[in-house]
Amino acid sequence: LLAFVAVALGGFGSIIGSLVAGVLIGLTESLGGLLLDPSYKTLIVFGLYLGVVIVRPMGLFGRF
Repeated sequence: LLAFVAVALGGFGSIIGSLVAGVLIGLTESLGGLLLDPSYKTLIVFGLYLGVVIVRPMGLFGRF
């Protein structure tokens, strides 16, 4: 499920976007587990995904 989030977050068809999104998800999970309760890691990642989709529906590196 997180792999789909990484691809959608980076923008479908963008390999660089998927790479950047994967790193961003990894950092978010690591820092979220360190600073907050580890059970909230997935919730934080999906919150990040939801925020990006609201601001940029085509993903971080998607084209309009």
